Order: sequence, then structure tokens, then C-alpha cells
Amino acid sequence: MRKFAYLEVITRHDLDGNDSVNVGTIKISHDVSTTLANGKPVVALESTIISHVEAIVRENGFVPATTAILDGIPCIGLRIDELERLAKLGPTARKIARRDIVHVVSI
Repeated sequence: MRKFAYLEVITRHDLDGNDSVNVGTIKISHDVSTTLANGKPVVALESTIISHVEAIVRENGFVPATTAILDGIPCIGLRIDELERLAKLGPTARKIARRDIVHVVSI
């Protein structure tokens, strides 16, 4: 089983030049966090193109960072069982935009 890194606090630079803190939890797969820590690129994928494109990304030497919100947790890089779970949902899996993330995570 792969291990995951959890980001408890995300800091960003706001428009005034001051750091602001957004508290939340995002799950990042071990593959993705290790690859980023080594200064190598990852390829962010959204869930509608998973199976075909993940294989292409890996064949070309990159790490796919497929994103989804599972059980209210934003996930970056999914395990096989998580990918299968999304596949089984088929068209009942909801597609969301950035504007919807806060709402989806809060329910």
C-alpha cells in the first residue's frame, strides 16, 4: 500500500503581498510528493481521462497526479483502488469546477 503525504496548511501570497493561511487537508500520493520533492514534473489529470492518459504519462517517464475529491478530501495522485472506485461510479461521479471545491469538501 502506498503512503500519502497530507498538507495541513497551505500558504499562498495574497494580492497585498502578505502571506495568508488556508487551513484544510489535501491528500498527496507518495509518488507525487516524492517526484515533486526531487524537483521533477508531475502531470495533473482530472478524472474523466484517467485510464487512457495515466498509462501514456507513465510510459513517457512522468508521474500522473490524477485529482479527485473522495470522501470530502481533495486527493492528488490516486491509488488503484481509488481509480477503480471512480471508474465504477461512471457517469454518477460528479464533475466539479474550482468554484465548487469548498462546497463539495464541506458536505
